[in-house]
This record gives sequence, structure tokens and C-alpha cells, in this order.
Amino acid sequence: MLPHCPGSVRLIENLRAQYLAKHGEGKDTGNAHSERGTDAHGLAAYCILMGEDPRQEPNLAADDRDAVYCYVSFARSEVLDARARFGDDCEVVVEEPHHLPEVHPKFFGTNDLGIITPAWTIVADYKHGVGVLVEVERNPQLMQYAVGLLYKRPVWQNDAYRVELVVCQPRGFHPDGPIRSWWTTVGDLKQWLQDDWLRSARATEADNAVLNPGIWCHDTFCEARVNCPALRALVKRVAETTVEEIKNMEDWELGLFAQECAVAARTRKVVDEEVFVRLRQGRKVSGWKIVPKKADRVFRDKQEVEMTNDRGEKFKVVRTVEESAVDTFGSDAYAPRELRSPAQIERLDGGKDFVKRWAYKPEAGQTVAPDTDARKGEIVRDATETFASVLQNK
Repeated sequence: MLPHCPGSVRLIENLRAQYLAKHGEGKDTGNAHSERGTDAHGLAAYCILMGEDPRQEPNLAADDRDAVYCYVSFARSEVLDARARFGDDCEVVVEEPHHLPEVHPKFFGTNDLGIITPAWTIVADYKHGVGVLVEVERNPQLMQYAVGLLYKRPVWQNDAYRVELVVCQPRGFHPDGPIRSWWTTVGDLKQWLQDDWLRSARATEADNAVLNPGIWCHDTFCEARVNCPALRALVKRVAETTVEEIKNMEDWELGLFAQECAVAARTRKVVDEEVFVRLRQGRKVSGWKIVPKKADRVFRDKQEVEMTNDRGEKFKVVRTVEESAVDTFGSDAYAPRELRSPAQIERLDGGKDFVKRWAYKPEAGQTVAPDTDARKGEIVRDATETFASVLQNK
């Protein structure tokens, strides 16, 4: 299977070279999402190797810790099972890098987890992201990791040797669950290496390797998305297409154009993310500012409320929102089995006062918006400014 966009490999390499020439080695080219994933991977590896509980890590958010715990629990269970069966014949590797220049100079990667036994091998990849669900069957990245793990080990000579590929993605909802697996064999991996991976690699090295933008630009988080001339041309073409031209399109033509519109729409999200990153760095992006995300009102689970007993004496007690809603509105508080939303409760007699006491807007994080947006822009200070203000107040 040829890569969707053979020309992207060379474009990314050129952009990286330009960045290093301008900024030098050691500069951070990631974003908040990649940093979050890197931290989660680091914590997972440490906990697997040291037997620690990731839920005790104070420097990550609760949902990050819970996701890592899901992966670590799976890893420990599989390792214990394999060692119980095979003892010292079970080999476990965590965050093991591989590079096979004898296969191809660019054949390299790092395995999150590998469990090698005389009977089978497990190759597991932890995905901390939530935006793009990862399928496990014939997953090219996992197959490459499996080749990298087994190529120099004796089992690579046994075509019938079984290999289980596993994706663990706790933060992304998938109908098959957070842990998904698929079995293959060394023989199948060898065939894939020759027919798919090496063929794709040669396509990217061709002098006429083309840039072919599509939805995969975003699904694979291509590093060149913001600077890709072919993707820019696609967005420009979509923007310049008139309503009359759309109405006169053939059915097949409209279908292709709709796909291009989907790519262009997701490109806007990429641009917003880049604007956000630069503003967070304290840079000025003309016409844009950081604002709090809009959030719908939600009810507090419980709080202290004042009540009056039969003797007219007032006292305070902790009540849940459900208990208070039923006391106030009776069966009308539910529609039909769930508690009504704050907006729905407001329409009931006395609802506005109830919502005022019980509802609030949770913090939803930050986003970017044009300078014309009614929300007040939030000031971003770098570390130098922050510590300078602290020192001045001493």
C-alpha cells in the first residue's frame, strides 16, 4: 500500500532543516498535546519498570493519571502472566528503540512495550490522545514496531511464530474498548515489510514524489500541515469556489469537492492551534487573542443548604442537587429519568432562583478568538515577567 502523500516526507525534512538552521538544536517544536503525551509515556514507563502506581503522581491531571493506570495495569497483567508461564524465557522490554539500517536507513522507532516468549510476542503501543481513534488491525506503526522488535531475535526465523499487536487508548471512546488487539505472524510481517513498507519508502524517495493533501494530513498529525503548499492550494481552491459552480458540479465531482471541504475545515483547527501556541509563548499574532472557552452551566453535586424544622428553627445540612430539586419541583425536576439541565429548570416556577443557587459555569480551558470577540482577552506572561513581578513585590 503506497503512502497517501509521498512528498510529505521530503517536505518535513526540509522544514526541520530550516527550523534547526534558524533556531538551533534543542529547541521545543512540540505543542501542549504532544507534551502531555510525552509526560504520560514517561510516567507509564517508570511505573512499569519500578512497580509504582501512576495515580499517585501529583504533576499530571487526574484523567491523565487514570489513563496511564489503565495501560500500566494491562502491561503488568500481561507481564505477570507471561512470566508465570515461561519464567526466565520471558523477555520484557519497555521504551526500547530500534534502528535497522540493513532494512532501510530510515527504519527506526521505539517500542512502548514488548513481551517476548517462546510461544508468542506482545507488541503494545500506548496512545494518550483522544482526537483520532487508532485501529489495531494491520496498523502500519504497530507492524513496524513488531518488525523492529523481532528482526534481530531468533523467532524472526519462524514464519509461523505468533505476534499480538495491541493498542491501548484509554482517553478515546472506541466500541471495542480502550484495549484492542489483533494477531498476526512473523511470516505476515515479512510480507508486509517487503510489499508495503519498503515500497512506500521508495515512493517517498522518488524525485517526483508528489504532495497529495487529504484528511490523512490531520489524522496523522503531519508536521508540515501549516506550511504545505499543496494543502494551502486546496484551501484556496475551496474558498474560491462559487455557489453557482457547486450547483453545476456532477455527482462524482461534488463528492470529491465535499471531501476537500472537510480537509479545509479541519485545517482551520490546525491554524487555531498554532495561533494558540504562539500566543501562549508571548508572541503577538495580529488580530487574535486568548480567551476562556465558552462553557454551559452545570449543577453542583451537593452543597450546604439552610432548612427549617417543625419548630421554625433554622439549621444547615449538606444536600445533593437531586434531593433539593425534588423538594422544590417534585417530579417536574426530571425529564423523564434524568435531572433537567439548568436551562430547563429555569423555565419551571421558581427555577431561576434554584439555578442561581445551584448552577455554575466550570472552567473549560482557553482558546483563541478574533480581537473583535466580546470575551476579554487573557494576559499571557512569560517566566521572566512572572518572576520579575514576584521579586518587585518582596
